[in-house]
Amino acid sequence: MGRGERINQEAWPDSGPHLVLLKLLDRVHVDNGTKSRREIATAMNLGSATRVNEMLTGASLPVDDRQLDALVAALGGGEDDRRDARR
Repeated sequence: MGRGERINQEAWPDSGPHLVLLKLLDRVHVDNGTKSRREIATAMNLGSATRVNEMLTGASLPVDDRQLDALVAALGGGEDDRRDARR
């Protein structure tokens, strides 16, 4: 599949734990080839890339640790990245 776009950071909060998580997700995304939202959604078994976009742009959070782990893994992150994301 084709290379995806960088995460739009315009709606990110100015500070706080949500910003820390979004920065981590952005780093994992870039470090692992900037997968498309469709590739990420497919890897997470989601029917739509819209949900992925919402999580990556800060419009909403993963619903639980399982979804967060799946997102980080779909971005190409390893166990260390998943552990850091849960913090």
